[in-house]
Amino acid sequence: LLDEPSTARALAGLRAVLLGGAPAPRGLRQRAVEAGVPLVVTYGMTETTAFVVASTNPAEAAEDGVAGRALPGVDVRVDGEGRIYVRTPTLALGTYGPRGLEPLADAEGWFATGDRGRLDGDVLHVLGRMDRMFHSGGVNVQPETIESVVGAWPEIEAVAVLPLEDPDWGARAAAIVALREPRAAADLTARARDELAPAERPIGWWPWPAELAPGSKVPYAALAAWLASRPERLD
Repeated sequence: LLDEPSTARALAGLRAVLLGGAPAPRGLRQRAVEAGVPLVVTYGMTETTAFVVASTNPAEAAEDGVAGRALPGVDVRVDGEGRIYVRTPTLALGTYGPRGLEPLADAEGWFATGDRGRLDGDVLHVLGRMDRMFHSGGVNVQPETIESVVGAWPEIEAVAVLPLEDPDWGARAAAIVALREPRAAADLTARARDELAPAERPIGWWPWPAELAPGSKVPYAALAAWLASRPERLD
């Protein structure tokens, strides 16, 4: 829609365009902000009924990881390991199973989201899922951080980052990419060296498998199984 001047103007004329469900690519967010689109970044999940954190600040919308501030009636905290907890009256009572209703919240009403983040004053930054983080050379690596940087490159259509076992580092980042135009792996590595921390730089680049077409939801489990089969890397 941003590619067509008429629809870009129409988007800019809306009161708000809400972003949610999954992080939007940084390049897309930046283009939207530059076009005057009133982006509202939101953070929430099915369990909280809807979003519980939001930002209407255009500068924040263009930043990676900024979720915004808690809505009225919502509390947010982050523990020492970076786990995000929310307390909200809109939280589901629980999940129903063989043992009956099992509450989602603890005795004080806090719900563990499974996400990792930090608070900068009252602004929540979401770094990624706790279960996707891996350790590389003693450093906590969040694949979503790498995906955000690499995904903003114009030649990248889609990217998925997975940990690959390494005898020296414990694990290294492996990047699976769908390219809009041909690029040598050496070119991608050189750019990653300029934009990513040492532990975040992919040890290799793999072409996105044809049988797993890129979509709005990345099939991480299927990609991990494919990577385990030791496919050929990009040259």
